[in-house]
Amino acid sequence: MHQWSKMLIVDFEATCFRDDDADKPAGWVAAQDQEITEIGAVIYNLPAKEIEAVESFLVRPDGPMGQFCEELTSLTFEDVKDKPNLEVTLKNDLKVWCKANKFDLSQQPWGSWGDYDRVQLYRECARKGITYPFARAHYNIKGLFSMLTGRSKGFGVGKALDILGLKFDGRPHRGVDDARMIATILLSVMR
Repeated sequence: MHQWSKMLIVDFEATCFRDDDADKPAGWVAAQDQEITEIGAVIYNLPAKEIEAVESFLVRPDGPMGQFCEELTSLTFEDVKDKPNLEVTLKNDLKVWCKANKFDLSQQPWGSWGDYDRVQLYRECARKGITYPFARAHYNIKGLFSMLTGRSKGFGVGKALDILGLKFDGRPHRGVDDARMIATILLSVMR
């Protein structure tokens, strides 16, 4: 990991429904039908061990978000209805932001808390015919945290922060705040 000077840390929020939600579309299956609604992004400087840039990219899904999703993330359809779709967000907004911060999205490593974000992006890009924009080098920061602290992998960002004696700054389940907290965890364990 140290051959690179920077890493992109992301957290995606996506459409979601409870099984018994009245607004859940018929036949909706999370693994097939979830759509990204927010890309929380942090550029982390590895040698300096510091956060260089933080951004939230809101994304308009093709389908509904659901009341549960809105309650969980605090994002409503009103917040995202006029935002670009995933393809435009990835190709324009995220790519331009990364370039402005001297980060090559297709070449430099990225990480997330667990494997959900990598799999979600891959599935959604494949389903929508979008070229996968991220580098192949993905780091599971949850796994790295577990390895470096000798703990099991079965916990979330909030529990990891508790273990480190840190507080969550922001709103859980907002991509930008989750990504920033994941970077904070990485910063703490790499010191």
